[in-house]
Amino acid sequence: MLGRDFGGLLRAAQRGDDTAFATLYRDAQPALLRYLRVASDPGTAEDVAADYCRQNAEGFQLARCLAGLAELALARGDAAACLDHAAELLALVEPAGMQEFAAEARRWRARAARMVM
Repeated sequence: MLGRDFGGLLRAAQRGDDTAFATLYRDAQPALLRYLRVASDPGTAEDVAADYCRQNAEGFQLARCLAGLAELALARGDAAACLDHAAELLALVEPAGMQEFAAEARRWRARAARMVM
């Protein structure tokens, strides 16, 4: 049940923790469905909720992949690839408010820029 651990679960899910995301979805889904049944067509509420969660899950997965690619590029000394992946990651996560991914991408971008100098 959502409550005292909500903040920690949310931060973990934003970092890409699939278990945290599943817990948030499981706990929030009934309330989300009740809201959607009132705010939209009751017959499509479950589809809307599933689509929303799927889109966010895909965003988390994509962010994790881009973060990994940026880190790998930096580790192998490919500053240009690191900068590209970090820029793509920032474009994805900043509008979504995924601050931890954004901070990580900025650190990689700064380190890659120092490699180029």
